[in-house]
Amino acid sequence: MRNFHIPFDMHTEDKIIGGYISLRQFVWLLAGSFVAIYLLLINKNYMKGEDINVLSLAIRIIISLVFVSAGIFLAFFQLEEMDSDKYLIKLFTWKSKPRVIKYTDRKM
Repeated sequence: MRNFHIPFDMHTEDKIIGGYISLRQFVWLLAGSFVAIYLLLINKNYMKGEDINVLSLAIRIIISLVFVSAGIFLAFFQLEEMDSDKYLIKLFTWKSKPRVIKYTDRKM
């Protein structure tokens, strides 16, 4: 039996879910949609046809759209040739750690 050596692609992730999205992308999409569904199902009065609080419903729809768009952004977009979630984690860790600059007087 012949063996064919297939090189690994080190720059992209394996598309596990349906052959289209990776596990990382699926988790971000699932998290954003879970928060959106939870926000829309907190008060089910508008589903029953009872007293509808339009302001509360509008605020929940806007917040859910923000979470869904954040999930899509973190799943699919790249910043400076790096996945956006990894980029934001590295940016946050760089901004949060203390940096001490020591001044030394060097005479030449």
